[in-house]
Amino acid sequence: MDTSTQVGSFIRSNVVGLMALFVALSGTAFAAQVATEKAAKGGAKTAKAKKGPRGPAGPAGPAGPQGPVGPLTGPAGGALAGDYPNPSIAPNAVSGPAIADGTQTRSDIGVASGTVAFDPPSLAAGSCSSVSAALSGVLPGDVIIANNASASGGNGLSVQAFDVFSADLVTLYFCNVLTDTNDAPSMNWQILAIG
Repeated sequence: MDTSTQVGSFIRSNVVGLMALFVALSGTAFAAQVATEKAAKGGAKTAKAKKGPRGPAGPAGPAGPQGPVGPLTGPAGGALAGDYPNPSIAPNAVSGPAIADGTQTRSDIGVASGTVAFDPPSLAAGSCSSVSAALSGVLPGDVIIANNASASGGNGLSVQAFDVFSADLVTLYFCNVLTDTNDAPSMNWQILAIG
């Protein structure tokens, strides 16, 4: 007898047993599939545990790493005025000892400076006269420092005082130190006004 005849004979003789086996195996596979789907959906039920009283807090953990530096904000203090991030130096916060020697110039200490031409009038021996010239930025009350910048020198005249009576106008007092009348030429003076 050949193999296919033997298989066919086996199936015919055991039809009922094979059917029972088929149903039994199919039912188990279906049940396993339903249980797996319920577990995936959280459908499997477990008994809830009873909660007891809350325990004491544990010790603090170690400090974490330092974070990045934040922006400076808020009011400035000490020798500074205004607010961060752009404070300025407070009024009268910097005194003489805080300034390095030899670093200050006329523009740092003066409110106005420049070279100004003064043309004194003809003066009799021993007489004096005031002469004014324009210098932008000077104000009444400014202290005036004057230096004769003319190549010809004083031309027989001395300057006795300097003053500011009105804004933008410097006044010098010329006196003739000669024994004769003196009509000196116009002279250039370097002027520094300190407010």
